[in-house]
Amino acid sequence: MLTDEQLAKMNTLHDKAIQIDPDFIDAYRAEIEMNLVHFFLVTTGNEGNATIGKTDSLVQRLNEIAPNDPRTVAVRAIYKYSVFKDYAGAKEMFMKYVAENPNDAQAFYNLARCCKRLWHFDESLDSCKKAMTLDPRNC
Repeated sequence: MLTDEQLAKMNTLHDKAIQIDPDFIDAYRAEIEMNLVHFFLVTTGNEGNATIGKTDSLVQRLNEIAPNDPRTVAVRAIYKYSVFKDYAGAKEMFMKYVAENPNDAQAFYNLARCCKRLWHFDESLDSCKKAMTLDPRNC
């Protein structure tokens, strides 16, 4: 797990990348994902609110520069799932994403998580199997 210092350093690097190229989708995506992991594993109280506030701003900016880019759709789905607990909304977004990106094992894993939360166990199992088929070492 990243320490607060390591996370701050990585966020600084992502911020620099975004300053150099304000349309650098992967820099936004990486920082959003890191912030979400940090938020759920480490932060509490005001620090957590600040992390979500910054993450929300990054998601909004990503929506402005590339609303239909598959990476944006995936990040928005993760955000819906993680922050808002909108499992049905996240599932819908992941379904759209995997239809366009059928070789993304992580997306199938995330889809399986959504289905599990919604008690759609057959769909969850199917998505897990697909993820394991695509990337057996990491799923």
